[in-house]
Amino acid sequence: MTNMLPLRIPRERELSMAALADRIKAEVWELQGRQRYAYGDIATALQNDAETKLFDVTYSYLAIPHNEQAESVWKDVVVLASGYSLDAVNIVVRDFELDGSLEVDLFYADDVFDENYPFTEALRHVLTLIKGALDAPETPLGDIEMLSAADRSQLDTFAYGGPINA
Repeated sequence: MTNMLPLRIPRERELSMAALADRIKAEVWELQGRQRYAYGDIATALQNDAETKLFDVTYSYLAIPHNEQAESVWKDVVVLASGYSLDAVNIVVRDFELDGSLEVDLFYADDVFDENYPFTEALRHVLTLIKGALDAPETPLGDIEMLSAADRSQLDTFAYGGPINA
C-alpha cells in the first residue's frame, strides 16, 4: 500500500514524544481513509490558511517479511527510489522482520541544505532530538534539547566570542 498525503506534526512544547507518537499514529490511520484524493489538491487545501508552509519530506516505510520469497527479492537490493527530486528530504526505511534491523537511506535537495546549513548538521540535530526523546519519552518536547554541548559552545563562540556559563 502506498499513501502519499501531507501529515502535519504538532509543535506543542508541552506534548511528550510518547504522546506525539500516539497522535501521529492515529493521524496516519485517519489519513488512510482519504488516500484516494489527489495529493496536490490536499496540499493546496492545507496551505490556504496555514501560518507556515509545508516542508516537503517523503517518508517511505517498508516492512520486509521473513520468508524465502522476500529474502530472494531483497538480497540484491541496494537502494530504492529516492522519491521526488523537488522534496527537501526523502527518507526510505526498510524494517527487516528476520532480525528487527532497520536500513535507512536519506536523500536531500542541495538547494535546501547548502554550505550555510549542511544536511549533516540538520541530521545531527534531529538525531540529538531522537536520542533525547528515546531516553525520556514522557519529557515535554519543548524541554528536549536539539543542540549538543558542542553545538552550544559553537553558538556561544559565534554570538559572544567564547563559551559562557549561564
